[in-house]
Formats: sequence, C-alpha cells, structure tokens
Amino acid sequence: MKAVALAAALAACGPVAAPSETGGTADAAGAAAVPAAVTAATTAARRAGWAAKGCASPEMPAELAGRRAETLLAENGRPAGDSRFVLGTGITPDRQVLLNALPMRGNERTPVREMVWIAGGCRLATWLVARDGTWVSVQALVTSATAEF
Repeated sequence: MKAVALAAALAACGPVAAPSETGGTADAAGAAAVPAAVTAATTAARRAGWAAKGCASPEMPAELAGRRAETLLAENGRPAGDSRFVLGTGITPDRQVLLNALPMRGNERTPVREMVWIAGGCRLATWLVARDGTWVSVQALVTSATAEF
C-alpha cells in the first residue's frame, strides 16, 4: 500500500524532461523546454562559474536555490544524472545536506528530483521539489567528482 502512495506522489509531479531530437530537452508533449542553441551557448559559461571556484571542500551555493529546472538546464546543459526519489526513502549519505532545506518531519512523502552535472573535476548536485507544477531547486551541493560519502 505504501508503494502505491509513493508512486502516486511521484506521478503527480509530472515527467522529467527528456532529450529532444534537436539536442535540447523536451517535455512529455515533445515541446522543446530548452532549445539546443541556448543550451550550447550558455553551458560552458555557467559550468565555468561553479566548477572554476574549485571543489576541494564541499560548498552549498545559495544562488542556485529557487531556480527552476528549465533555468538550470539552460545554464548547465544536459545533466549527467536526472532522477527522482521520495525524501523519506531516498536519503543516502550524499543527500544528507538536503535535510537542511527539507526536514524529514512533515516531508517524508515529498517527491524530490535530483539533477547532477560534472565539470572540471567537480560535481554539482541540485535537489528540486514540485511547486505549483514546476520543479524548483531547494538545495545544491558542489563537491569533488570523486568525493566519497
């Protein structure tokens, strides 16, 4: 019964953007959410921002909080990983920092989308929740791409 409720909660958040034929991303209806030209033009500049700072020690960039998934995709290009989990069952050691923004109590069934980019030996993980039908970033973490938790 619990699995059915969790599946329903994830389904209510809508689809994760999928690659489109033009090289950008597309929504479930196939409409381009991020045009490939925009993605290509901005990816290097944005990645240079968070990766250029270095990642010898973990950092939580506050400027990424509140960004929409579409904006993150436009700024960073296609992520190396894009997945979903439910907060109450999906917290792993590398996701512990998410509890700073979403305390477990009261959010156990909250669907979370995790988007991960790798650049310059650094890893940017952003966690988003659905607000009014839109995925919005609530926490981000930059670490070394080879960090072990």
